[in-house]
Amino acid sequence: MATLTEVAKLAGVSISTASKVLGGGVEADRISPQRADLVRHAAERLKYRPNYHARSLLRGKAQALGFVLHASESDVIGGFWARTIGGVADQARAHGYDFLVIGPTGEMNELERGLQYLKEGRIDALVAPGFIYSVRASEALHELQAPIVLAEYYKPTHLPVVGLDPAPGIAEAVKHLVDLGHREILWLGFVEKNGQEVAPERREAFERCAQASGIRGKVEHFRWTSAESSGSTPAFIRRSKEMFAEKIRAGLNATAVIAYNELMGLGIYAALHEAGLRVPRDLSVIGFDDIHADLAVPPMTTVSLMLGQIGRRAADLAVELAAGRRTTLDLRRHREQVAAQLIVKESTAAPRERRAL
Repeated sequence: MATLTEVAKLAGVSISTASKVLGGGVEADRISPQRADLVRHAAERLKYRPNYHARSLLRGKAQALGFVLHASESDVIGGFWARTIGGVADQARAHGYDFLVIGPTGEMNELERGLQYLKEGRIDALVAPGFIYSVRASEALHELQAPIVLAEYYKPTHLPVVGLDPAPGIAEAVKHLVDLGHREILWLGFVEKNGQEVAPERREAFERCAQASGIRGKVEHFRWTSAESSGSTPAFIRRSKEMFAEKIRAGLNATAVIAYNELMGLGIYAALHEAGLRVPRDLSVIGFDDIHADLAVPPMTTVSLMLGQIGRRAADLAVELAAGRRTTLDLRRHREQVAAQLIVKESTAAPRERRAL
């Protein structure tokens, strides 16, 4: 196997110059393009492969990003956070960084391990999903001066955050339905057992858009009455089906519904099917998430949470911190939002004549 010394000799440069070129980063930018090309051509000719540990020691960097996640949370890994992880991983590699998912051990939770990896230099920056950070982090962690970026976190923090702005996607959804001819649209959210409305900003955006469009925008909420109703994906769908079936029996003057998420949308599908009604012939349905929409029959029009894009932007900020292009002070309380987008599929169509379901 070729050595760095042999590469430098063939390129006619010093070992230090060859190391800076092949090591990348800020140091490589200080070498002239001509000399850098000589080094790269020599390395290619000799089939040189850098020693990872030696390179890390030289740079003082691991050239790696971490993402913390509880490995046993299969619903999270297989659903909501899978696309965020994919976005972080893709963007990390695009920047030339390795990517590591960090889980818990018997002694430490995943966030504590992520911070340990930072301290040990095994990763250069950390991306943490907001729900883990809020549940597992102490108040002291919020004041930690460390290269950490949060994804989808809505509480106050000095750490940089990349989140979602749902309003643009909801505006697209309302416009899409209005353009199809719908004039009576139902927003269906849900309230937790403690009486707190989930994601009220989505409902508020819907109400603004409905009023601006001059249509009748109705708002209703499902209310969970047991732990089972929100405990798992099948239970959520089943409970949504039961509650929407009650609304069908009571009579529902609407030609379209926008549901809080796609699981609720699947419950609506099931209730309509049992009542002998069809999507979108009898009711147009729009969901939220862009995770389960293709499992529906027909595929569900949905407002995408843009989880992959959120992951990519979080990785961009993490790399800026890792490479020293930005500091924790530069990004203190930095927040940016990715706009939600409507993805039109087959669950929306022009309404039939207005009638009560």
